[in-house]
Amino acid sequence: MGGFRFKLRRTHWDRLKFIYVCCQDNRHAVDSVAKGKQDHPRMERFECHSQLVFKPSLAQRTLEITMCHRHHTSYVDLHLSSDVVAFIQERTASSTPAEIYRELQVSRPARWEDATPSQVYYQWQLANASVWRRDPDPFNSAQYLLSERPGFITDVFIDANVRALAFYISDSINTLARDSRELAMDSTFGTNNGGLSLFSVLAEVHGTGAPLAYCFVEVFKDNSKGVRRAEPGSMIGVLAQFLQKLRALGLDPAFFGTDKDLSEISAVRQTWPHTTIQLCYWHARRAIRTKLSASQETNTQNEYKPLEAQSVIPDLEICWGSMPIRRPDGNHRYGGCACPSREQFTNFNAKGRMETKSSERETVVNIFSNHFNAHPLISDHNGTYRRSEQIHRDCAREMYSWCRTRNYFRLWAYLWVNWYQPSQWALWARSANETEIPVLKTTMILESHWGKSNMIICTDSIDRVLILLFGFC
Repeated sequence: MGGFRFKLRRTHWDRLKFIYVCCQDNRHAVDSVAKGKQDHPRMERFECHSQLVFKPSLAQRTLEITMCHRHHTSYVDLHLSSDVVAFIQERTASSTPAEIYRELQVSRPARWEDATPSQVYYQWQLANASVWRRDPDPFNSAQYLLSERPGFITDVFIDANVRALAFYISDSINTLARDSRELAMDSTFGTNNGGLSLFSVLAEVHGTGAPLAYCFVEVFKDNSKGVRRAEPGSMIGVLAQFLQKLRALGLDPAFFGTDKDLSEISAVRQTWPHTTIQLCYWHARRAIRTKLSASQETNTQNEYKPLEAQSVIPDLEICWGSMPIRRPDGNHRYGGCACPSREQFTNFNAKGRMETKSSERETVVNIFSNHFNAHPLISDHNGTYRRSEQIHRDCAREMYSWCRTRNYFRLWAYLWVNWYQPSQWALWARSANETEIPVLKTTMILESHWGKSNMIICTDSIDRVLILLFGFC
């Protein structure tokens, strides 16, 4: 009514308080706008120090409104003109949004120059909604769509406050189940407009990926706090049910590729206990690079147990880089041992940044990469074929020695706890499976799969994803 528009900034559910800010308030502009990277056109922004607060009282049946706002030029409506909307609607039945936008670019008058791809897509979606929307709830609508489509096996899984809609591609599974040796799984987390994650499982076929199944996962919002957070173990529960259906349909892979998502890893282990999990090479290298360059302090010493590390590296010094409470009982814990570092690490600051210099970070990543690729079926630089256990010992010793000579105890503790201890080594080292080498080294077949449908997944409800991915209706 005042010529301005406000958007919801945050909600305090415990106090039932709704806080809005002016859409033209420069303090609350998203990064893409603040940096000038948003699509043309851009509305003018001001330092208007806006805040509009609604506070209803359900008991007293009142609404308290508080508003602070410095006056400025009124909001300019950037909606599409009726001519552009009519242009889009005339073509919705026969063209995709991208085709309509390209045609608009070629044939549009000068007054249409402000139309953006997102606006064209939105109008196209509205015009087609009656064709594909079966229910106001996108989850239910997607369920109805799947039930109408032959060739899909559908199921709904529930665990605590997590609900999942899974669908399996019958033709692909029937064709590939018997011979598929490698599967891979990845997800897009909360990127569609319903906040649902979409998981996909692909089978490796001659170095590329063939989709087998998809699973939309919804975490119910806690209305008392206004947040979505899965209860402990519930995400693993629904993913395990999703994968166990694949096992029941005949899939029994030797290798299963994934990134280092603990829910996915736990679900795979529950479903196929004897399958070798293979972490993505690219994700693993990125994780180490990110950790080495992070400004946050680390405190991995709390989890570092030197006696366990010594079982893999016999010449490892117990007292070096380890907290006394984590050392074995006896002389090591109370400083009565002969370790050269016993006094240096009696009282030390376990928490701190990684010690590596910027010039050394790639060296650490390259050493890790060599360890990732070592395998009993491939000879080392001396032409020697080593067993899986020996490769683990040699690689862990090499990384320990590199850190020890430089006194990088925080780096070593991080690498041991997260990568080189036996339970972690089995997740990423290709030598963990002594008899076979997987074809897939990364989850890039899934990244490519998401890339082809990125705009769909990022902008649509789950029933629209079905329409655009699989040509429903």
